[in-house]
Amino acid sequence: MPETSLFWGNCGDAYRMTGDYEHALEYLEKAASMAPDDPFNFYALGKVYWEKGLSSDEKEREEYVRNSEYSFRKAQSLAPENARYIKDMGDMYFHFGYFNEAADSFRKAVEMEPENSGLYDAVGLSCYHLGEFSDAVEWFSTSLEYADDTGEILNSIGLCYFEMGNFEKAQSYFKQASDTDPQNSVFLDNVFLTQYKILGIGEYPHGG
Repeated sequence: MPETSLFWGNCGDAYRMTGDYEHALEYLEKAASMAPDDPFNFYALGKVYWEKGLSSDEKEREEYVRNSEYSFRKAQSLAPENARYIKDMGDMYFHFGYFNEAADSFRKAVEMEPENSGLYDAVGLSCYHLGEFSDAVEWFSTSLEYADDTGEILNSIGLCYFEMGNFEKAQSYFKQASDTDPQNSVFLDNVFLTQYKILGIGEYPHGG
């Protein structure tokens, strides 16, 4: 097989999937230099920097985050209609705890895929981690409009109301979540947890 950009890009992505990030970076960077207008190689580089950063120390992690960010942005600039690149950049930020940046990325992805329930959910989760519980409820509620599986989203709304101290409303959503999946012990524990809070009888011993 000729040593083309496609060849080196496929080699790099294969090494990424085996966890050999040094070779993955070497071959993907070579592919990107050979085909600077191909978004795939930059997207794959973004994933390599992200995954390598997860196992790095705190000092190195910041560099990997910025390299991943640059690569995802480059891919997105070459294929601006592809929401996956901006969405995965949001996932990268989220995993590293950059929740403001994650929320911004997911909001941009929502503009590109306005009926994607998972993107609304991702903004809601980012807001939740930022302590912006009212905003999170709004995003989760919109996610419900497009979702097929609603249990986790209902539970997330319940958690927001729980954090805001509205235990009655939290319990209502936990009950709705439990109704979608009666075998889910986390949903059921949250129902009992809020009941303890509502009755003021101490801490529920098996709260989720």
